[in-house]
Amino acid sequence: MKLTDIPTVLRIAQNGVDLTEARKKSEMGGSSLWSRRPWQEKGTTYINVAFQYNMKNGRTVHRYYRVNKAVVEEDIRSIFKGQEYKEGAYPLLALQKEDVVEVQLEKHGDVVKIDGEKMGELLEAYQEALRGMSQEQITDLCPIGTIRFLTEDKKAMLDWEESYKRNGGTNYYYRSYGNKERYPVYECFTDVIALLAEEDSRLSDYIDTEAVEEMILNDRRSYYKNGIWISGEEAKIFKREEIEELAPVLISTEYLSYNEFNFNRELTVDAEVITDDADDEREYERQQFIIKLNDLPEKYVELLSYNETTEAIKTAEDYYD
Repeated sequence: MKLTDIPTVLRIAQNGVDLTEARKKSEMGGSSLWSRRPWQEKGTTYINVAFQYNMKNGRTVHRYYRVNKAVVEEDIRSIFKGQEYKEGAYPLLALQKEDVVEVQLEKHGDVVKIDGEKMGELLEAYQEALRGMSQEQITDLCPIGTIRFLTEDKKAMLDWEESYKRNGGTNYYYRSYGNKERYPVYECFTDVIALLAEEDSRLSDYIDTEAVEEMILNDRRSYYKNGIWISGEEAKIFKREEIEELAPVLISTEYLSYNEFNFNRELTVDAEVITDDADDEREYERQQFIIKLNDLPEKYVELLSYNETTEAIKTAEDYYD
């Protein structure tokens, strides 16, 4: 995408340059690659950004930096609000409804296909939601699924891939369209969700709890004390009523990459869901989720000894999240 707000972009880049210089000095001073470097502050979130500078002399320069989220946050929010960014990041905004031949809703591997008059309504509702979306609006939200609007040529490409796979073909992945142009559906996209729900009620059901054999909750944090790393606790959940209690607060890790900047990954616990494989009674399917700490019922917080681990981390020599 092309951004013309040069001062804002350069402020973000400068933070990356400063951190890179600090890292180089730290490593030249003999700091281990596996130890916490002095330039990394505890409790600070770092994100990766990529830049392409189109120079006045015709040169193109690429740079990749790791930046401090707290320092660059306001500048990134400012860029995100602009239509210049959205039109570059989301080609879907230029799509015309008469060019759409199929809409696909994807959720945990299940795909619902929609055609007919509803396609145009969905496209217009989604474009409106996307144009109006702000960083503040999607803070701490993870998509509940993804949506894709297929044109005739893209549908032909996808149909060919599916046919190729059914016939045993494997050498297509490097050019696959299978996972491209999937757009996130957030809870705040109420008009879009209402239209989708008219087509398939499964949108409101996160997982099939009847198929779940077990849930494993895990506090992935660990801390270093007295020469050893100590891991957080794990809890296995088998009771049906507890599985049903936890199901509504599960967030699929499959969609986290859509909103890494706004989602606070630190205040979560991991949850692995083990279900029967419908295709093979001898096999189980494992899906990875997370649960926000604020959404986790207190009895499970206690079961994981989460608060005790938090206190231990505060007094530890080092920690990892």
